[in-house]
Amino acid sequence: MGLIYQDLPRVIREIGSAYTDEIPFDKGKIELENAGYQLISLKQGARLRMQEGRSFSDCPINIFREGFLYLSEKEVYLTKKSPVMTHPVDAVNVAKKQEGFYLTPEQTEYALTDSIKLPTKNFSIPTNRLGVEEVTDYAFGDLAQDYGYFLKSFKINEFQILFIGDESYATKLIKFKENKPFVIPIEFESTYQNGYHRLVGERDLYILSLTFHDQCIVRGVCEDQSASAEPNKPLRAYVPTIRYSKKQISEALKNRELSCLEPEIFKCLNLQSPDLYSVLQISTALKIAKLSGLEDKILEVLER
Repeated sequence: MGLIYQDLPRVIREIGSAYTDEIPFDKGKIELENAGYQLISLKQGARLRMQEGRSFSDCPINIFREGFLYLSEKEVYLTKKSPVMTHPVDAVNVAKKQEGFYLTPEQTEYALTDSIKLPTKNFSIPTNRLGVEEVTDYAFGDLAQDYGYFLKSFKINEFQILFIGDESYATKLIKFKENKPFVIPIEFESTYQNGYHRLVGERDLYILSLTFHDQCIVRGVCEDQSASAEPNKPLRAYVPTIRYSKKQISEALKNRELSCLEPEIFKCLNLQSPDLYSVLQISTALKIAKLSGLEDKILEVLER
């Protein structure tokens, strides 16, 4: 059984939160629900960011309850009833195989019952209009405008919604099985230093397999006092995530006489987009670059 990391205790907050790590999505979901948490939604994610401020960028999260529903390349929806949430075992199994989560007619109908159609191309919304635009009003509800002002206070002027592109995971799935509906998970990408905030779908099948299985982080929230730490539901105190800059990573590679690998490792790190990188993100980049055997050597230098 995996541990639940309670990094944002409810007792001193309007909304509390905890997460599981290093166990598959379906098992993490069960662990959190048994401890009194529900999987986080986009609106709850916005509430946590507003509650915790800049520090929430250090709190791991990579799967929301919502999803992008694709009926075709020209017909994409944001849905609050993602079949990934109702069929978590199936979601993990197809991710392990690096395949798409294609839907039955019944699953497609279910997902459409609470959804909003998106434009045919990726788009941006000024953060001071999140409460006005239909898509962000749907995603964040009555928090949309305040959340926009919150982002604006950190000099983030645009909220981007990225769900399709020439090399995207979604585009490949559409070409693979034309006219077969499917759903993919969504996540936030954000950096206060570079001033962007994005709602994105997974864009790589290998990254998706890590997200759901090998390196899954499942975050839950609790808006009352029900979340507990019973003996069969252990909770562990949160340890702040240590992050490393590219300069520190470069120096670690140089120390181990591995500077020749720097371009490939940084290329894989850039898939994740932040300015500072956690041990988990560095480990993921090394896996993508097929350099997992060097992980201990590199981390040993970084952690000195």
